[in-house]
Amino acid sequence: STVVKLKSGKLLPPSQITILGMGVRPDTKVVAEAGIECTPRGHIVVNDYLQTNKASVWAAGDAIEVLNPIIGNGDKWAVPLAGPANRQGRMIADNIFGGEKKMRKFKGTYAVSVVRVFELIGACVGMN
Repeated sequence: STVVKLKSGKLLPPSQITILGMGVRPDTKVVAEAGIECTPRGHIVVNDYLQTNKASVWAAGDAIEVLNPIIGNGDKWAVPLAGPANRQGRMIADNIFGGEKKMRKFKGTYAVSVVRVFELIGACVGMN
């Protein structure tokens, strides 16, 4: 069994497995060096159509921040999940090949994830 000790000194109950989600940090140094605008945390800045500040350069996935519809005041957040990244990639293709008259806005994501490990199912949506 595994015992986890927190910074506070508190011990979590023994478990058979412990999974730690430590976060995701984008590796966008080369992007910033190319003159593409990034946030202080290193995420690529995109507009509603997933375009960067450089002509003909688009970005999607873990490296960008998107609108947070939960807060709803224009705040952005990073959502490193495959589902939204896949949708963003498809929208970029539509926007590139559809022309300016048919551009689609990416309206953000709720950050939903579900995992199943044997008979145990876990899900989360929202801020944490």
